[in-house]
Amino acid sequence: MLAALVLLAAVCTPLTTFTPTPTLKWDASAASDIGGHFLYRCPDSGPCVPIATLPCEWSVSEDDGVPFRFCRGADLDIAVQKYGDFPANTTQTFRVAPYDVSGNVQPVLSSSVTICMSPVCTAPGPCQ
Repeated sequence: MLAALVLLAAVCTPLTTFTPTPTLKWDASAASDIGGHFLYRCPDSGPCVPIATLPCEWSVSEDDGVPFRFCRGADLDIAVQKYGDFPANTTQTFRVAPYDVSGNVQPVLSSSVTICMSPVCTAPGPCQ
């Protein structure tokens, strides 16, 4: 059930413009009892701290009406800036751990990924 992070966007250079938020996506687990994932922020020193619970959800296909399950991060990218107040142009390190439908967390975290956070554009702003 170990999830592997795959970074989709991250460059760590001082930014002078507003850019889209970095996103994370990881390999989906083949286990049928995945309930979701915990997203952890890992400081330079000390243990990783959970910052978000990303439960898997059920939906119904618009094409054929068949129910299906999707998991944020594994099936749908997550915007990491949604889960914390990260100062622009600072590096942040993240890891994930899956949990099963009973809430049991995988004891081993994924590999880590470090992202340089971009300035967040809020309305009204130059990103409109």
